[in-house]
Amino acid sequence: MKRVLKQIGALATGAVAMIILTGAFAQASHPLYYGTYDGSEDRLLAETQAGAIREKDFLLFLVMKRSPMPDQLNQYLTESDYRLRQELRERLHLELEEYALMMAAPDLPMTHKHPTAIDAAAAETFVYPVYDWVWSDWVVKSELGLTDLDLRKFYHNHAEKFIRPELIQTRVIFLRASYDEGTRSFEDAEDLLLDLSQQIRDGADFGALAAQYSEAPSGKQGGQLPLSHEGAFFAEFEDVVGDLDEGEMSEPFQGVGGMYLVLLEKRLPAQLPPFSAIRDDVQEALQPHALRYRQAFNVSRLRQFGKNAFRPQAFDSANPEAWLVQVGDYRLTSADFLRIYPEVLTPDAMTNRKSVSERAGGIFFGELMKAECVLRNLMSDPRLVRAKALAPRMLRARRLTAEKMQPFLAPTEEQLRQFHSDHPELFEAIPRRAMVQISVTLREPETMEPAQVLSYIEDAQDQLIDLMDNQMILIKNIDVMAVADDENDTATVAQIRRMDSYVETLSVLDPDLYDVRIQHLEGYFTGADVPAELTPAKLAALNAYEYVGPAPYDDAAVFWICESVEGAEAGYDYEQVEEFVRREFNRVHNETARQQIVEEALNIVDPTWRYDALPYTPSYRPRYFNPQGRVQAAEGASFNLE
Repeated sequence: MKRVLKQIGALATGAVAMIILTGAFAQASHPLYYGTYDGSEDRLLAETQAGAIREKDFLLFLVMKRSPMPDQLNQYLTESDYRLRQELRERLHLELEEYALMMAAPDLPMTHKHPTAIDAAAAETFVYPVYDWVWSDWVVKSELGLTDLDLRKFYHNHAEKFIRPELIQTRVIFLRASYDEGTRSFEDAEDLLLDLSQQIRDGADFGALAAQYSEAPSGKQGGQLPLSHEGAFFAEFEDVVGDLDEGEMSEPFQGVGGMYLVLLEKRLPAQLPPFSAIRDDVQEALQPHALRYRQAFNVSRLRQFGKNAFRPQAFDSANPEAWLVQVGDYRLTSADFLRIYPEVLTPDAMTNRKSVSERAGGIFFGELMKAECVLRNLMSDPRLVRAKALAPRMLRARRLTAEKMQPFLAPTEEQLRQFHSDHPELFEAIPRRAMVQISVTLREPETMEPAQVLSYIEDAQDQLIDLMDNQMILIKNIDVMAVADDENDTATVAQIRRMDSYVETLSVLDPDLYDVRIQHLEGYFTGADVPAELTPAKLAALNAYEYVGPAPYDDAAVFWICESVEGAEAGYDYEQVEEFVRREFNRVHNETARQQIVEEALNIVDPTWRYDALPYTPSYRPRYFNPQGRVQAAEGASFNLE
């Protein structure tokens, strides 16, 4: 197990960024990695003084900026959970504002000028993900060769992922009501619904009365709502419907915007549809993952070809000719790299060479894909042609934003102390958590079949869930034993025993198949310095001897374990949280700077947003490959009945 289990000792206390150890270079994110959405409907999202914002260009924009969710418009228009849909809307709107900034960039003043040649090299970094998209679409996808047998095996091996949740069919009569003067009161609305419910009990048709009285759009359909699952409606609606039997009608109740009367027509129990009925869904679920691993295999082969080489460790700001990347005749030197990414010399970036490795890895990967597109005569693909036109604008928008943020990149101690004094709410009782991160990755996944890789990762996740439940009991007992055995050095004794226990527990994983990394982390953890999967809400709810995971990665099983939580009765002194203050200072000022430049852009292009008028077609299919599941009812969730 020595070559597999790699313990990384306790890090210095203070703010420590949690880093997921990934591959040597950063892969791009494009729609083929998520499903079949391609923006082909090209719907109108906004009208501006600089032209229309349409679906295809917006999707291309998200791919070019390496959005982790390029299909977010499609998700927004199909999400059946109201709360999640509102979150998607907010994110979608922010991205559309960024697009508007790109459109306005040529008309916004910029102080710093850049040489044309370097502008071209920097702009090309925005095109790199599109090379990957085009190559994957034309070349990699054709190599997958997924047969009907592959799909059937995947369906049977992962049947739980295709179970359709219980669905309900309801009718509703909705009457608007409020406490405002001059409007219908809740009491009057309730009286009318009581009268209607009595008419229905006396034999009147619910649908006919809904068509006559309901003030919801569904009234035109006799009050009938689409088939929906738990979590699609607001909490009061869910509670009422949950207590109804088929054919039963509720009493009038108050909810979002007014009063409701609901008839539950039928319940469709959860079931696994036959393969023949969901074959396309199975293929849509498997293909993105198969594509990722086929792509990884191809890239692994390309890295070894000819003069291709990637060596980020050679970066040296004092040696401009030291080179980091070579693909064919292309070579990236330290000087070239710094002209493209000057921000890597800022104090925050230089604290971790990972920032250099990730950016250089993106260039290496992009140049590999570009060389393949040239070789296979794919450079005339419309996506690449359009990306070449958008890239200079995106580069200018990024540099405009960077200029706004520049004054805050290196704050003085006086500025930081003043910020600490002005924002006591940010530094009151900051919980300090001792945490452990466990990452399990496959050894040499590029040599395996794509479906086999996915199966192995899911097996590791399942094993870890069982192991973690037992591990929480174990480390709690270790803490108690440490106090009893060595009262003068309990922290050290407990930590040594904990780390040993992780090694022993995780030794059940096959060392020839998996690499396991155990990293002990301590510090002040907020949403600013944890992976996106460990959200601020999850972190705030995490107590000692609890864990979060697995993270929804395709190529790793990752867990975060909380070993202890130390609170504070009052706010911390500046010296205790200096690094945290620095991060919060940059976060607050960067958000302010971003908003300022976006507002300037919006004043120029003057957008009229149209995306909310697009047809909403909620999907009730299972959410494949999401360990947390998304068919659970969420507090505050709501279905738009008005």
